[in-house]
Amino acid sequence: MARRLTKAEREFLTKAHYRRLWGQKHLVRPALVTEVFGDGKKLVCLTPTAHRPNYYVVQVDSSWELDNFASGENFCDHLDDIYDAIEEQFGRSIDHFDDCPEDCDGSGKCYQGFPGLSADDGSS
Repeated sequence: MARRLTKAEREFLTKAHYRRLWGQKHLVRPALVTEVFGDGKKLVCLTPTAHRPNYYVVQVDSSWELDNFASGENFCDHLDDIYDAIEEQFGRSIDHFDDCPEDCDGSGKCYQGFPGLSADDGSS
């Protein structure tokens, strides 16, 4: 059975705090992905390059390796599923209104900026 976070844990993980990027201080509020992958016993901070220093907190299976060179099931093997869950929950981030797809209007799934997903440039 997948581990569910308590209300106190969710509040702690999504609390606004300061992070630094390129020497600049930024106030961020992490976005908690509600879908739990596998047993959900490992927490991973996923930072799409376009959203730095903002990040998503994802509950993943405790057996998933975070090292790309480790043997066994790897976190990166599940990135597409994780990106799909983030986009389903938060919508897509678009850089320009001209890029907004036609089906975006009124759907509530097309947002500007974080926490909408823009994973085109990779993640760390």
